[in-house]
Amino acid sequence: MEIETQIKSYLVDSFPLGDEEIQPDTSFLETEILDSTGILHLVMFIETTFGFTVDGSEIVPGNFDSIGQLAAYVRRKRR
Repeated sequence: MEIETQIKSYLVDSFPLGDEEIQPDTSFLETEILDSTGILHLVMFIETTFGFTVDGSEIVPGNFDSIGQLAAYVRRKRR
């Protein structure tokens, strides 16, 4: 399954998003889809699903603020 699809499925299944459609560039923080606790749950999902450890210094908006950014981060880590 494509990385973006896996991330989106996790978000839809795990967080109350209502009728909001999440696009690849939708900001998790600006739209308040995730708070700090939600980000920690997302980190655990990423580690479990994609098989690598996320360093605390990597938990920044540039890596974890949208599906697109997160998928790019996962691809970089898996190389």
